[in-house]
Amino acid sequence: MPTRVEVDLLTANGVTISSGTLFTLDNLVTGSLNSGTVLTIISNTSAKPIRGTFSNLPDHSVTQLDGDN
Repeated sequence: MPTRVEVDLLTANGVTISSGTLFTLDNLVTGSLNSGTVLTIISNTSAKPIRGTFSNLPDHSVTQLDGDN
């Protein structure tokens, strides 16, 4: 069974995303967000870049939320 981690911000000194890892954004915010709001999910404090990508969210991609989605 996959590991499920629930956080509102991950701060790490070096990040490796394992192959097959899914990114989900679920019930993170109550209320409304202003258009253009940016949510930082991973804050990498290392000089080394984050290694790997989420299998359902390509590197440098932008996700748009619409209504309850």
